[in-house]
Amino acid sequence: EGTKKECDDMADSEWASESKGADLMEFEQFHKSMFLFVDLWCDKLNPEAYIKYATEMLTPVISAQRVTTFQPFQLSEGNMKTAPPAYELGDLAEEMLDSQSRLEWWHAERTSDRDIYKQECQRCKLPVNPWVMNALPSERPRAGKPYPVPMPVLNLQNATINTIAPLVDIIYLHKEVEELVLRDNFLDNMSVQLLALLLQLHKKLRLLDISHNPAVSTASASALYQLLVRNTHITQCRFQGTVRKQMQDKLKMQVENNFHLHLIGREDYFMLKKAFMEIDTDRDGKVQLQELVDW
Repeated sequence: EGTKKECDDMADSEWASESKGADLMEFEQFHKSMFLFVDLWCDKLNPEAYIKYATEMLTPVISAQRVTTFQPFQLSEGNMKTAPPAYELGDLAEEMLDSQSRLEWWHAERTSDRDIYKQECQRCKLPVNPWVMNALPSERPRAGKPYPVPMPVLNLQNATINTIAPLVDIIYLHKEVEELVLRDNFLDNMSVQLLALLLQLHKKLRLLDISHNPAVSTASASALYQLLVRNTHITQCRFQGTVRKQMQDKLKMQVENNFHLHLIGREDYFMLKKAFMEIDTDRDGKVQLQELVDW
């Protein structure tokens, strides 16, 4: 999908991201990037489907290189190895742990969101953004009042943000947020991946809008996909202009699944899905009239 130039540009961008700007890629980097590629493009989630897709994808390449010892991929007889993470787990895990320790202090002092943001900007050596300040509650809750001050909507559209680093603690604190809008900014890959990790526990989040930020890598798109899988409460996710067109289908499919899951109820959804799979005897993902009659 896309013109040759678009595909070449995408390949160059992915190489730069996965190799971290180097001319060579070590096996661990190659392993991770290949898994992310298959994870994002394969339209099914079971291991057999991943293997089938990887084989179909690589066989023409292997044949063109005239490699004669190529063997089809097979499932291991033993325990399957854990898939590589979609992000630099060490860096993100360290950021999350640091945030946890700071949260205890914010709670004890009942620090306002604006004061947290100003202190985090100072820690990260970043200027205070006035658009962000205006979007955050300024109140410092008194003793006995809920902490933090409820913030169902956080709208940071077009706020010239290029990193969420000074916002990590605020996002972490506000598990009650229902709408998070970060469109029309300059978020980098690490910010998108960290955001995808942070929001997995935000069970009231319904809308996430990160559209029209700089185009992200496959790793970031995969992290967004894992977020949608793990937090099925997100029924609206806008990522146009941020996730490349070629990568959007799987994310859209999961958003649709999340929507229907909450529209008809979890048990009814899975019962309906089971019936659909029974009707779809040729396993092409579509129900034909004759299949429905036979069923």
